[in-house]
Amino acid sequence: MATILIQGIECTYRDLKEGEEILYSEYDKDDQYFRREVVPFSEQESEELAAVYYEERKKKYSRVQESWVNREEKRMTYGNGVYAYINGKLTYIPASYWAYLNYWTLEWTINPDGKPDYREADRIFFIFMEYLCFETEVLGVTRGKGRRQGATTMGYFWMWWICGRNEQKIGGSISYNDTIAGNNFSAMFLHGFKNLPICFIRDVDSKSESYVSFQKPDEKSKKGTIQKKEGLVSYVDFLPNSVNSYDGGRASILLLDETGKYEKNNVNTYWSKVSPTLKTGRNKVGFAYMPTTVNPPKKGGENFKQFWKDADQNAINQKTGKPYGLKTPHKVVRYFVPATEGYLGCIDKFGDSVIEDPEEPVMGIDGVWITEGSKSVILNERSLKKDEQLMEHKRDFPLDEFDMFAFNTGVCEFNEERIITQMNWLRDNPVFLRQLRFYRDKEKKKSIYSEIILY
Repeated sequence: MATILIQGIECTYRDLKEGEEILYSEYDKDDQYFRREVVPFSEQESEELAAVYYEERKKKYSRVQESWVNREEKRMTYGNGVYAYINGKLTYIPASYWAYLNYWTLEWTINPDGKPDYREADRIFFIFMEYLCFETEVLGVTRGKGRRQGATTMGYFWMWWICGRNEQKIGGSISYNDTIAGNNFSAMFLHGFKNLPICFIRDVDSKSESYVSFQKPDEKSKKGTIQKKEGLVSYVDFLPNSVNSYDGGRASILLLDETGKYEKNNVNTYWSKVSPTLKTGRNKVGFAYMPTTVNPPKKGGENFKQFWKDADQNAINQKTGKPYGLKTPHKVVRYFVPATEGYLGCIDKFGDSVIEDPEEPVMGIDGVWITEGSKSVILNERSLKKDEQLMEHKRDFPLDEFDMFAFNTGVCEFNEERIITQMNWLRDNPVFLRQLRFYRDKEKKKSIYSEIILY
């Protein structure tokens, strides 16, 4: 198995198989960038296929279409994915990311076709998600991030990837308020689902804007008879933000969006109630994904700060003297993505983030030359703000974890920037600590009263 260290966790993924096709190997290095698959169904064919149920639909494929669908279904299945050359580097694209890039549609985009851009930072994140979800006992990932990184959209895609392709799965989502939860479900999940190629859309028995039931619609049956459900018999929806949302039954995938903004519902209390639905006894049956920016302390920020602290896989367990690793106090690990990663307008054509100012212009993924790195763009915006607006900008576009929890300004009597810089340096360059063993120096003394030895 291949391994990669991500956020302090050694993640594994499959090796390149003997004789396996490597995408883009026929191109020169400068032309080795991601290319989206061409779907072999015309608009008219898609409309005709949409009129019949899934099993009947498959019988109408041509040989070329059938072969293509089977290949792509395999590529999109966990444990497969593809290998490709990206800018001369042998690169593994995990199954979920391959499906997301090629077939999911964004709710907002600068791309004419509405599809996500290939980003190296996202590829690494999807490897991290797949490993933790399928290969460990970890119950969830909390992701601290900058705004406009597409993190919530990824969560809704995962709801389809888990529940819209597999039998008897249950998915749910909440956000920091009920209106946002409904809007996101409609704009991100339903929009993405409805715009999938027709060959990947399973039968559904719902026309609701609040849920999707992945099963063949019931036909009329004789009175008193029980009709067997056909199809995946999976289900996804959204609920209001309350302490009892999704606290019963079981869940296969939960999207707990913006946990750093829960005002009425303490995220720590909520997690203690909802996490049992991801287990059956000792067996893990589900996974939670929690992307967020952070509110001020009294609007959910302070509660989330504690949740974030308890999810630190690199913190030292006082009982063992070693990092918690995958066994954090509440079986959640954290993933921090600085705002400089995947910043729109600062991604080169190979999907790498252009963070520092380039010495020479770099061709962007959108075909526009990049002359300024994302760090400079963010810091220039930040320099124009002060007081609470400055704190808000830091939390929305954090360069590090300190920015995520930028709650106060002008409180520290010392130079806060220098303190944080030194703390970051010590984290990245740990000081070697000498190890000593102390011995008690015993000295015998004779008492004047008796033959007692004192130490």
